[in-house]
Amino acid sequence: MYSFADDCQLEKVNLGDNLQTIGKNAFEGCGMLTYIPSKDSVKEIGDHAFKGCEIEDPGDLTGITVGEDAFVDCPWSESPNNP
Repeated sequence: MYSFADDCQLEKVNLGDNLQTIGKNAFEGCGMLTYIPSKDSVKEIGDHAFKGCEIEDPGDLTGITVGEDAFVDCPWSESPNNP
């Protein structure tokens, strides 16, 4: 939880190829972050994990459990492409 929260300068992060869970609020408030790191192995994205980030399109989330409001206050949350 809150692993990188509120790191306003965080633009990139490499979490390896085996990351399965992005925890609750992990990247909340990281306004410079525009993508989901290490998504290929991710099985779960926690509640509010990317709240307030600049993610415009998280890509294919098929097979990933996405927590409540994981992308709230992101461009993606307002996108017409967001199911």
